[in-house]
Amino acid sequence: MCGTDEEDIGIDSFGKHVFHLREVHDPKPLDAIFVLAEQEKTVSVESLRPSDAVAAIIANSFANDPDDIKEASRRFGLAADLASHVPVFRLSYPRDYGIIPSVAAAIDETLEDLANGKGV
Repeated sequence: MCGTDEEDIGIDSFGKHVFHLREVHDPKPLDAIFVLAEQEKTVSVESLRPSDAVAAIIANSFANDPDDIKEASRRFGLAADLASHVPVFRLSYPRDYGIIPSVAAAIDETLEDLANGKGV
């Protein structure tokens, strides 16, 4: 397992955040993945089908060499494994800072439903 701490975060020459991973000896479970969707008029959380979850994970992963078929196959396998063990949701919301408490409440409600065994 890998993780990061505050001191492991930097900014590269293009101004993008860089996270330097390190080994973690006390990993924590991942309860869910929330994929940010296009802007909507209301806050909504939608459970993704497994195939859509894998596609979303792949779309949000980095490929150092997109033409490397062996690495692409490995990433696909890892994404499929992750999607089969962790629920993936599409999160839509208006891009308005005032709505952030409602976005957080929707995420909390989804996580509570998962913890209580409710299908989302």
